[in-house]
Amino acid sequence: MKNHKLIVSLSGLLAMVMIVTLLFSAACVKEEGKPTIVLPDFGWTSAVAVDNIVKLIIEEDLGYEVDMPLLTIEAAWAGLDRGDVDIYMENWMPNQMAYYEEYVEQKGTVEDLGTNYPTTNKWYVPSYVCEEYGIYSVDALHGNGDLFTIEGAGTGKGDMIEGDPSWRCVELNEMRVAGYGLDDEFEVSPVGSEWAMIAVIKKSITQHEPILFYMWGPHWMFGVWNVTAVEEPEYSAELWNEEEGDIACGWNPDSQARIIVNGELKDKAPDVYAFLQNWSISMEEVSSLIVEIEEVEGVSPERDPVDVAREWIEENRAAVDQMLGK
Repeated sequence: MKNHKLIVSLSGLLAMVMIVTLLFSAACVKEEGKPTIVLPDFGWTSAVAVDNIVKLIIEEDLGYEVDMPLLTIEAAWAGLDRGDVDIYMENWMPNQMAYYEEYVEQKGTVEDLGTNYPTTNKWYVPSYVCEEYGIYSVDALHGNGDLFTIEGAGTGKGDMIEGDPSWRCVELNEMRVAGYGLDDEFEVSPVGSEWAMIAVIKKSITQHEPILFYMWGPHWMFGVWNVTAVEEPEYSAELWNEEEGDIACGWNPDSQARIIVNGELKDKAPDVYAFLQNWSISMEEVSSLIVEIEEVEGVSPERDPVDVAREWIEENRAAVDQMLGK
């Protein structure tokens, strides 16, 4: 009799689990007749954080299937132009101005839906470099190229460490090295990816060695390592002459990550288009998300970005509903 009751109880429990599973699955299933939305993954941490939030909202609130292929920036823009890619959440401006001018302003095949979040782009050194060598500005870099040579990074000049060689900021930083008259002593040295870049920076800081590197914000490293931005002339349109390959000032303080979509998205998925028009998140929130996702030694363990994204949605449900027009 006891065994019979146990079997009945287990059967009931199993039935409940199946019902819950089916209900959950139904909520996540693509609605019939809706197209698949392509939202590429670029691998850098801020994109991973934001893209997973947007993916979950489009899937679970709007009923679309979302595909996230790993693409380069160049491939993403080409895909947006052809219609193979629907959404690009992190068009960093002015880094990608050349693509923007071609596809948004000239061809008109791609549309700008507004700001994802504000950003920052600067050259940095560990703060001990400022204190020990008196290097606070680009002027102080002159005559100190040998100090910043990183073994295996470049050709022997002082290295300005960068990430992926396909990033537009690599080319812009090359223009700035030349514009500041540093190209005889320094070179921009892309080491392959954000992860490789962080590894090089971490090694130098751990060994208390000088290093010069480009970094953007939001990023978790600002809450972990004591670094100082190298002082540069303030941005001006006259000194930022990208067309001539001559840049001799800091980044535009109004730099942003902008939401870019294929020009047909409004007709293809009008509710997704409307949601993205209402999208809002702060740079501080993105930095916090990055710390949650990354394994940051002494700060946080690595976590599944989908879990972090789901938590953000739950904690900001009212704001998300407002973005969805509910």
